[in-house]
Amino acid sequence: MATALSTAAAPTERRPFLYAIEHMEPEVSPWSLGEYHHIIEQIGEKRLILSHIAPAVVPEPLRSQCYEVADVPISEHPSFPKSRVLLLDPKATQPLEPSDGADFDVLLFGGILGDDPPRDRTAELRDQGFATRHLGPVQMTTDTAILVSDRVLSGQQRLDDIPYVDNPDIVFNAHESVNMPFRYIRNPDGTPLMSKTVHHLIHKSLEEEFDV
Repeated sequence: MATALSTAAAPTERRPFLYAIEHMEPEVSPWSLGEYHHIIEQIGEKRLILSHIAPAVVPEPLRSQCYEVADVPISEHPSFPKSRVLLLDPKATQPLEPSDGADFDVLLFGGILGDDPPRDRTAELRDQGFATRHLGPVQMTTDTAILVSDRVLSGQQRLDDIPYVDNPDIVFNAHESVNMPFRYIRNPDGTPLMSKTVHHLIHKSLEEEFDV
């Protein structure tokens, strides 16, 4: 007796969640480059979108490691309908939840998050009709915000379950240290999870101040 073959389609694997940074500046600073490389190191290649910036401005290998570098804003990108894009907004009323990963494909970040004092760089995107979420009351750097978001959306952790360190002192030696007025993910040894490039740039800036 012949056995009937199942014609049921195998479930399709969901594309990894994407993170888009909408540029509010015409160039990419060394600090931002360090953060972008750190993001890719932590979450993997082909998951970061840099939008509203000329591809030629983004150097290799970063450009090839991104999911896409687009000169148009996300709101005008044909591949990302507004209904599937979630805007990270410090003024949102709802926190980011693990369940949001089922309803959206892209989490959008507006410009530079790590300003001190914070500037409302998200204001230009707020009126474009995106659904919004926040990551809590404490200011984060751009790379930290994306790494926290990925732990929530991909790792299914709640915001309150992620270990943080707030306003850490970065100590370079017995004579040089600097306080960082942001929230970071806390490493097991208590140090902040931070881009090595940014760490180097901070130290270099301190040395230049002492040389003046």
